[in-house]
Amino acid sequence: MQKKLAESTDPVLEANIQFHTALAKQYDGSQPYFSDPINTERVSEILAELAAQAGDEALLDIGCGTGFICALAQSIFKQVVGLDATPAMLSLVKPSPNIHLILGDARHVPYPDGSFNACTANGVLHHMEDLKPVAREICRVLKPGGMFYSDEDPSHDYFDFFDTLDTGNPELSELMRKEHDNLTNKAREMKEQFHVDEEITQLAEYQKMIKGGMSAQAMRQIFLAAGFSEVQIEYRWYLGQASVRKQTGREGEKIINDYLQAALPLSSRLFKYFKLVATKATA
Repeated sequence: MQKKLAESTDPVLEANIQFHTALAKQYDGSQPYFSDPINTERVSEILAELAAQAGDEALLDIGCGTGFICALAQSIFKQVVGLDATPAMLSLVKPSPNIHLILGDARHVPYPDGSFNACTANGVLHHMEDLKPVAREICRVLKPGGMFYSDEDPSHDYFDFFDTLDTGNPELSELMRKEHDNLTNKAREMKEQFHVDEEITQLAEYQKMIKGGMSAQAMRQIFLAAGFSEVQIEYRWYLGQASVRKQTGREGEKIINDYLQAALPLSSRLFKYFKLVATKATA
C-alpha cells in the first residue's frame, strides 16, 4: 500500500480512494451528521434555498460519497449529478430516476461550462490537497449567478488551538482533554476500526491532519479569485455543542450559539467547522 502511494502521481487522491474504499460499507454509520434529523433538516433547508435563489434545474454534488446530499436533493432539483473518486462509495448511492453518478475527479468535471445551477461539497473539501483548481472548476460548471455550498469544513482556528494545547496544564478541563485526545488519536482509531494505515488517513484528511484545518478567510479569497462575486462564511458546531443540546435542548443550544456568533471573531477558535456559500458573478 505504501509503495503504491509512493509511486502515485497523486498520492492524496490515491489515499482518499483507499481510505474511502475501506470505510464504504460502514461509512453512513460512522457519520453522526447523516443520521441526525436536526442536521438533515438544516441541510435540506439550505438546498431548498439554493434552488430558490439559483434555480432548480441541475445540481452537482462533488464528493457525493454514499449519497447523503443526493438523497436530500433529488426531491428539490430536477437533475442531480453525484461525482466521486471512489467506486465503492458510488455503489452505495440509492438509485433515483433523476440522480446520475460519475466516477471522477473534482478538478476535471466532464460537463460543459454553465451546466449547473448549484454545486455542493458536504464534508469534502478537507480531503483535497490544492483547493484552487477545484474552486475554478466549480465556478466553470456553474451558470452565471449559480451557487456553491460547502459544509463541515474544519476550521484552522479550532484545530490549530488543539494542536498547540498544553496538555500538561493541571487546570485543563475534562472537556478540553477529551477533545484533544479525540483529534490527536483519530488516525490511530481509524487503523484499529477500519484497518487503514495512519499514513493513508493523514493524507486522505489532508487539510485537517496535515495542514491543521482550513482558514475561512483564505477560503473566501480562493473562491473570489476563482470567479465568485460573493462568499459568505458561517462558523458552526461549537465545542461541547452536542452536550449542551442533550442537557438543555435546542433552545439552550441556540442561545449559546447566538452568543458565540455575536462574539466573532474573538470566539472563532470555539467553532470546529464552517460553512461556505459562494455566488458566481452574473457577468
